[in-house]
Amino acid sequence: MTTSSGVPSSRNPAGSWTRKRWHAVSAKFDDDPWLIGVVGTIIALAILAGVALLLRADRQARHEHALERAQSVASVVAASLGGNIAVYDALLKEMVREAEDPDTPLFPDRVRDRVRFGQALSRDFLDDAYVVDKNGHIAAPLDRMRGEPVSVADRDYFRSHESSPSLGLYISQPYASRTHGGLLSVALTRRIAAPDHSFAGVAVLALRLDRLGTLVNDVDSADLQSIDIVEEKGTVLACDPCAGAQSGQLVVLPGNAARNGDLTAALAFPRGTRASEYRSVRVPGASMFVVVTPSTTDLLHEWQRHALLFGAIAFACAATLIAGSWLLVAAMRTRAAAAARFMSLSMTDGLTGLANRRALDAKLSSEWRRAKRSGSPLSILFADIDDFKHFNEAYGHSIGDDVLRAVAKNIGGHVRRDSDMAARYGGEAFAVVLPETDAHAAEVMAEQLRRDIERLHIDHEGSAAGKVTVSVGAATGRAPECDSADAILKAADAQLRVAKQNGRNCISVTTVMRPTAPGRMAEGERQL
Repeated sequence: MTTSSGVPSSRNPAGSWTRKRWHAVSAKFDDDPWLIGVVGTIIALAILAGVALLLRADRQARHEHALERAQSVASVVAASLGGNIAVYDALLKEMVREAEDPDTPLFPDRVRDRVRFGQALSRDFLDDAYVVDKNGHIAAPLDRMRGEPVSVADRDYFRSHESSPSLGLYISQPYASRTHGGLLSVALTRRIAAPDHSFAGVAVLALRLDRLGTLVNDVDSADLQSIDIVEEKGTVLACDPCAGAQSGQLVVLPGNAARNGDLTAALAFPRGTRASEYRSVRVPGASMFVVVTPSTTDLLHEWQRHALLFGAIAFACAATLIAGSWLLVAAMRTRAAAAARFMSLSMTDGLTGLANRRALDAKLSSEWRRAKRSGSPLSILFADIDDFKHFNEAYGHSIGDDVLRAVAKNIGGHVRRDSDMAARYGGEAFAVVLPETDAHAAEVMAEQLRRDIERLHIDHEGSAAGKVTVSVGAATGRAPECDSADAILKAADAQLRVAKQNGRNCISVTTVMRPTAPGRMAEGERQL
């Protein structure tokens, strides 16, 4: 930038703008000293948040490493168990096919041999096999049984297949075996259908739960809290080590993951989501899950020591900053509170609690500027208690003050918008400022105000009405038609005098216009 003489100017527009903004910010802190405390607190919290985020990222990295290990173990165990389930399901399908064929025995010897071969391969994990008839009795056991046929009609797998023809492979709840001395077992079952597709029985392979645990015993679990094999309804079938759960009990997932009661959703996560404290993998081809919970104690021990050290340092710095900020605020607030009390007293009428004359003048000035910018109307009501001098003479000034307060409260109750104002103008006179209010709305407000004060039914023997009433003058003006808010105020005062001359307890309204020919009433003037 250069001067008119061509000499480079020393003024720097960017520096001038920076200084102005700095002065504006300083003024803001002077007006609102609590902002100093807020800013200091925010900075302190930002320091704490930064340290916390760094520590959290470190902890999350350690935790994710443990969960990746848990995911790997769960996948391996689930794949192994799924392979066994696939073999057992193939045996079940063959049992069902032979049982549904009317030309073959219910449980042929060649199928029995294959089941026994499966027992040998699974280290006695496959405990028993039998065919149940439609009445719930074991009609064809793997080994011959003495005595009366054993009934399993009360088992959940029998009832489920009986009521659901399309159930497919069903894994039962754990039960005490009635054919093997009460050993805790779980059944893999399929429905047998009669030629007419009605229920004809169930093919059952019984698995020993104590041997199911051998599938997880071989896993290196030094860094794992537990490995659980869980049926989809939440029953633990096997665990190693068993941390808080035993076979046959409901699983307790880490972190109360099933708190919403939806255990299936807690076990079988939708694609793309993960639990925060464990990993779960569905066993292929079966309604079973492998749940692995990592042990994070050793992994997080070093992190906890770092977190305590850095957290203590960050907390000490933040606490010092916060305390210093708010101590400064406390000192400034005392001065600001005293100034605010003085300002409040200077803008409020002590008797009625309404705004005083000084506040009214400031309100009129600001609302007139706004009306000039927007071109919206500005209305002012002037209300005066009728024959109030006689009231004070008859009832005393103390009662008169009570009446002033009652009338002021009623007038203040009509001011419902934030932009409106009710003020005591002086003595028994009150003013109401109504921005963006046209003449008709001002007239309605004036009549409501007059009527509601009349309905207070305050006795006034010196009044023609026999009770306390008010006369109201109302004036409305727009910036193009009048010079100032003071002109509207004077017009409202003039209308108040008209209302008094017309017998009191009435209203008179007018619209302030440009001066008309001598002797003519301003347009819009009405007396009611």
